[in-house]
Amino acid sequence: MKKSCFLFLIIFIRSLVSFSQNEIIDDSNTINVGYTYWWPNADPLLNYSAEKCPLVFIGKLINLDKAIIPKEDEAPVITQKGTIEIITVIKREELPKQKFTGQKYFSTDCFYKSNLKIGDYVLVFCYAYEDMYCIPGKESILKISDY
Repeated sequence: MKKSCFLFLIIFIRSLVSFSQNEIIDDSNTINVGYTYWWPNADPLLNYSAEKCPLVFIGKLINLDKAIIPKEDEAPVITQKGTIEIITVIKREELPKQKFTGQKYFSTDCFYKSNLKIGDYVLVFCYAYEDMYCIPGKESILKISDY
């Protein structure tokens, strides 16, 4: 009896872990935003006005992949993908080709040399490029002390 209860508990826990991982990976819960690495570094508080940002939110960094070094025939930029759990949306404007519809997660690949760690709270400023959300670099993901 104890073995069967223990086995049931293990299977149940694995299914919960599997479900939470699938929830993060599921594209319907994630807004994927392109990295416009060719733009000049865009510090939203200095170089640009936050009024030009169609999406601004507070979130918590929950995943960081390893940095990807480009091959010789690829764009000359080192990328690092990360995922932020969206906690509070401050500003939201729909764009013709991409809409924020209450997704729980935000994903982009501009985290290289951001000095952010999993668990950090951030304020994120997204811009518009070709009618879609974009992010010009790590300067548009600002670490905040707490939330």
